[in-house]
Amino acid sequence: MCNIGIDIGGTTIKLGVLNAAGALAAKRSVDTPDTPDGVADAIREAVSEFSVESLGISTAGTVDRKTLSLTDLGGNVNAWGHYPLKDALAARGVRLDALENDMNCALIGEMHGADAVAHTLWIGIGTGIGGAYYGEDGLFRGDRGHALEIGHTIVVRGGRRCSCGQRGCAEAYFSAGALKAARDAAGFSDTQAFLASEDPAARAYLEGLADFCIGLENTFDPARIVIGGGIAEYAPQIGRLLSELVRSRGNANCRGRIAVATKGNDAGMIGAALLGKAAREEAQ
Repeated sequence: MCNIGIDIGGTTIKLGVLNAAGALAAKRSVDTPDTPDGVADAIREAVSEFSVESLGISTAGTVDRKTLSLTDLGGNVNAWGHYPLKDALAARGVRLDALENDMNCALIGEMHGADAVAHTLWIGIGTGIGGAYYGEDGLFRGDRGHALEIGHTIVVRGGRRCSCGQRGCAEAYFSAGALKAARDAAGFSDTQAFLASEDPAARAYLEGLADFCIGLENTFDPARIVIGGGIAEYAPQIGRLLSELVRSRGNANCRGRIAVATKGNDAGMIGAALLGKAAREEAQ
């Protein structure tokens, strides 16, 4: 019997089978279909080769954790609106035990095992920017489960148009796409070389992101900040660079304890599997 975690992304659906040590014993991936029913079909097909003990799913956007429904996949994924994923999977013979926002799942997965530290702030930087916070009482979700949509914090008044409809969001300036655009415009092909350079565009990106982290440090007082998402894969030095800038630019409240995620793209699947396993055990 398998504890399975699935991560629904904008381009790929990833499946991981959790072993007894909390690592992934097997992984699969398929392209993300364009419709919610297509996603449900893809999930059914993906789990069909396993004897499923529990199933947890990580997804972008916001979810209804009581009904296990998708409520809004946000501006970075096709806007499907409300979709009763638990019911759709049940109609296909698949039991869903837990459904959670992808940033929360990634943080749970990253913290599993030796990496568990209370008051950890997760900043996921990829196509968009999202956050998660784990305090003494567990995940902080807010009143409607929309907490830590930090990518839509306005950092430039009247600035660039964001996918959410606002102008000047952090996501429009510090996402992986914004970094790539700045890198290409500066004539670099390698992201690490760009960030290590003294190019004004590189300094502007890093200093702007550091100032964003300073605001989050003053808001949450985290024991540490973990940078995840695609940027952690191709710019692993960003944790050190941001730590130095936060300490030099921030006030006395800012400790600059910033690290890069260690579990890469597996974190979301691990977190989803752990939440699914916990939900199944609680229901028994």
